[in-house]
Amino acid sequence: MINEFHSLLSLVGAERPLVVLLDGLDELSEECGPDLSWISTPLPPNVHFILSATTDSPCSHTLQQSTRTIVLSLPPLSLDDIMPALEAKLRADQRRLQEQQCQLLVQACLSCPCPLYLEAAYSESLLWTSFSPQVNLSLPASLKGLYLGLLARLERNLGRQLVRRAASLISISRWGVTQEELLNLLAKDGKVLQEVTSTHPSSSSSQPRVPYVLWARLKRDLGHHLTEVRTDGTWVYRWTHSELSRVCIDLYLNTSDSRVAVHADYADYYREKSQYAHIFQPLAWTLDDEEDGGQKAKSYRFNLRKLNGLPYHLVHSGQILPFLSECIFNYEFLLHKAWGLSILDIEEDLKKAVLPDK
Repeated sequence: MINEFHSLLSLVGAERPLVVLLDGLDELSEECGPDLSWISTPLPPNVHFILSATTDSPCSHTLQQSTRTIVLSLPPLSLDDIMPALEAKLRADQRRLQEQQCQLLVQACLSCPCPLYLEAAYSESLLWTSFSPQVNLSLPASLKGLYLGLLARLERNLGRQLVRRAASLISISRWGVTQEELLNLLAKDGKVLQEVTSTHPSSSSSQPRVPYVLWARLKRDLGHHLTEVRTDGTWVYRWTHSELSRVCIDLYLNTSDSRVAVHADYADYYREKSQYAHIFQPLAWTLDDEEDGGQKAKSYRFNLRKLNGLPYHLVHSGQILPFLSECIFNYEFLLHKAWGLSILDIEEDLKKAVLPDK
């Protein structure tokens, strides 16, 4: 793939130069790590790369050690940067702030002059009204403080256990969680169900569920902090910025046992354990397609969520023996994974067995 990549780049001519922008190299999947050998070879004369990574990431250190890379550090935002950005956002949303509110927002952005803080602080200001008492308005001077305030507000409005569990599931997921997975995993947390049934008695049934309206409200209140992306052939929800994930893990999953427990819940979900017996999780779904001439041919839709997620969560929950017996030495699992994905994905599973931290 690397050779093919560079052979394609060599086709770029001077009449149409190419600029490749790769944002957030430090967000590459953990299997890749800081290995940037696929872009470190000399580039063709008409090709340019613009790469970004956080300052203290392994990717950033790798780039700084390269003699062919020009490294620029983004300086803190100045007042001349902050004011136009806020004014543009206010115009786009057709909003105005009271003078004292505007001063509070600007001073907060100056106290933590980074673009992500500005984005988060402005989102908080969307909750302000013209009649909001000034004494009730405040913005923490750090991004972590803003995120903690957001989570505290969600807990007050929707319930601590619901927010704790949903944030944990999103933070500990592999590349994101589907809506169906989230609702089913929420319903298997006893504390969540106890909290929900105390406020929504109609939700109690033979198969207790978390009302969809609660998830809809949580999704709405999270706003741009939650994003929907496509992976494994479906749509999943994940945090827009990894910093919120770190804050949630520090707040709700601050022990290794708590993280292992959530990974184990994910693994049980894909393994159709007793508490998830009503959920069908095959390795693939078989479809009958009618071909020309009336002949019927079978096609398969592979359950990529299970093929990718089961080994990942078994390893991260410390269940190495089930990982070996149900994935690595399971013929049906290996056949479907090689068929639906590739041999390379099986090799990555083998690496997980040797290097569990990966």
